[in-house]
Amino acid sequence: ITIILLALIITFSIKKKKLFPFIFLPAIFGGLVALAVIYLLQAKISIISLSIGTVILAITVDYALHITTHYKHRHNIITTIKDVSFPIIVCGFATAFEFLSLVFVSSESLHELGILAAISVITASFFTMVVMPHILDITRSEKDETEEKNYLERVLDRITGYDFHKKKLLLLFMVIFTVVTLFFVRKVGFESDMMKMNYLSPELAQAEENLNRINNYKLNSVYIISEGEDLQEALKNNEKLMAAGNRLLTENRISSFSSPGALLYSDSLQLSRIDRWNRFWSEERKRTFLSDFEKAASAAGFKPGSFTGFSNMITRKYSTIDSSSFGMLRDYFYSNNITSRPGFTAIASEIKVDNINKEPVENEISSISGITVMDRKSLLSGMVDTLGKDFNFIANVSLSLILVILIIAFGRIELGFITFVPILLSWIWTLGIMGLTGIKFNIFNIIISSFITGLGIDYSIYIMQGLV
Repeated sequence: ITIILLALIITFSIKKKKLFPFIFLPAIFGGLVALAVIYLLQAKISIISLSIGTVILAITVDYALHITTHYKHRHNIITTIKDVSFPIIVCGFATAFEFLSLVFVSSESLHELGILAAISVITASFFTMVVMPHILDITRSEKDETEEKNYLERVLDRITGYDFHKKKLLLLFMVIFTVVTLFFVRKVGFESDMMKMNYLSPELAQAEENLNRINNYKLNSVYIISEGEDLQEALKNNEKLMAAGNRLLTENRISSFSSPGALLYSDSLQLSRIDRWNRFWSEERKRTFLSDFEKAASAAGFKPGSFTGFSNMITRKYSTIDSSSFGMLRDYFYSNNITSRPGFTAIASEIKVDNINKEPVENEISSISGITVMDRKSLLSGMVDTLGKDFNFIANVSLSLILVILIIAFGRIELGFITFVPILLSWIWTLGIMGLTGIKFNIFNIIISSFITGLGIDYSIYIMQGLV
């Protein structure tokens, strides 16, 4: 959809159709260079970074459109370069530094996204200034001198020709609106419940209700990790969990409990049970029991030796399970539940619990040493809470960086501050409207907000450069 809309805008903006494919060249070049750098650094890329690519495309296409439309009116490549080189390069650096502020958040995926976006923007801006002038010069024709404005340009000229800055009522409204939104800026919250962001159609919601009536799907799945420096220590901690889980199940406080501990025992537990077995089945008891058992079986009409397997089970000498058999059980039944690496082993178990008992059960199980309780909702909520805390920090850092870059670029403090005012006001208005309407930040619009600020930087610099 983004590419289609961009194509329509470019079609209306540029009458010379042979320039159309070249408009996307800076964006493509910037994206390819960024992907190459990411590949050299880590040889992989997250789906979050790829999904934001369309937003980066919209930013980098602006540079090519800016130089192309400027050349359309100037008809001189040297003059065009002089006019647009400053805003495009400054926009590239300011936007790149704004994206680089994402490296300060806790999420590694957002580190990657910040680097990818920054490299894309800065390389696209340099490509625009180095390559696009040659393309514009090569595609130049005599008809360009007499090319008339298209319909879109005429409409935009009417809008921009209106003296907004002379309308006192409009300025007064903006001042009042800014003051009002300032009171609601701090009321913006963060949506930590990721489950509330899922859309369910009425049909799908009804199907979910029908499913919940026939099984325990709606129950909360709580995952419990038994940790240890090695497998035996993790199994011992898991056995403490088994005792608590079975008790909770007996008390009907949880609906189900599944754990590798139902089949896999630590060596210490095996030895304890073997010792208990041996203390119960003394040699004297074995002889007496088996003698009485054989007599009773014979009296009941069974042939001698019919219960040899049972007798062998009583008389055999038990020992702990060997490592190969233990490994076979683990690989066949619990390969996804046990994770081991040097110095650390984790065993995952799962319980199903309703909303009423969820918190008390989690608190009780968390009190067991060597046990960590987690569920999908709390993991996602914790991640969003962390991003929320990081967001306040990176917003201040990015805005500060932008202000410094603007002051350095324009060479005067007052010009830097004036250029920064639209960016700051847009943030105040956005946060104020969100606080006023109850809209919360979430993991999605936190990411997008950085790119929206990047667009605002470009517009402010373009206007200021035109005024000075």
